[in-house]
Amino acid sequence: MCLCALLAPDRALAFSSTSRTHFYDITGNTAGELSDAMERDGPHGYWAYTTWRVHWSGSCKVSVRIDYTMPHWRDRDAAPAALREAWDRMLKNLWRHEKGHAQHGLKAAAEIEASHCAGDPHDVTDKWIGVDKAYDEETDHGARQGVRLPDTSGEASSPAGESASRPAQP
Repeated sequence: MCLCALLAPDRALAFSSTSRTHFYDITGNTAGELSDAMERDGPHGYWAYTTWRVHWSGSCKVSVRIDYTMPHWRDRDAAPAALREAWDRMLKNLWRHEKGHAQHGLKAAAEIEASHCAGDPHDVTDKWIGVDKAYDEETDHGARQGVRLPDTSGEASSPAGESASRPAQP
C-alpha cells in the first residue's frame, strides 16, 4: 500500500492506493502458441487486464485499488532464446501499457480528492473510464506500444491488453 501524493497549488493531495497482480499460466513453444494461449486463457480473451476502483467516504477519504492480471509463461526456460527475448520485450511493453490504465484510476482519485468530493464523484470516474477506452483505441490495445510477439514467418501477433475500469461505490 502506498500513499500517493500529488501537488496542487494550495495543498498536497494524498490518497491511499493498493495494487495486486494476478497471474494466469500459459504454455507454448512458438509465438503463435503463446498468442493462442493468452487469447484462450487470458482474462476476457485479452492478454492482460487492468481494473481500477476508486472509493470515497462521506468525509472524502479517497482510495484506489488497482488489479492487474498478467500472463505467466510456465515453460519459458525450454523455449528458444529468440522467443524468450521477444517475450521479454512484449511483457515489458505489456506492463507499460497496463500501468497506463492504472494511471487513469490514480488520476480519477486525485481529481475526486482535489474537488473535496464536490458534485458527483461518479462523473469523474465515468470521465476516466472514457479516457481508458480511448487509450486502448489509440494504442490498439498496446500493439502501437510494442505489445506483440513476432512468429517465425515474421508476422506479428498483438491482441494485447484491455482494461476494465469500474465506477466507484461511495
